[in-house]
Amino acid sequence: MESSSENLNATKSRPISRKLAWILAAVSILLSALWINAIGSVAGIILGHVVLHRTDLQNPRRLAIAGIAVGWLGIAVLVIGLISAGTLVFRM
Repeated sequence: MESSSENLNATKSRPISRKLAWILAAVSILLSALWINAIGSVAGIILGHVVLHRTDLQNPRRLAIAGIAVGWLGIAVLVIGLISAGTLVFRM
């Protein structure tokens, strides 16, 4: 009987089709750019990593890397904004 961890590892390494790689990479950068209270950034980062780990095609990988970078940039802007808002509140 196959253990659940072996089944999970086999599922993780399964490649995705070219069309699905393009779609996920495009959705990754789109969600990262929309930001939507950081939910878009997190979803863009996750989808970008899915594409990176499941395809060997260069162009979708580049788009996925851009989605990951824009997602982390959105999260950084959120954190900086929260820190600066917090310091303004405590100054008063």
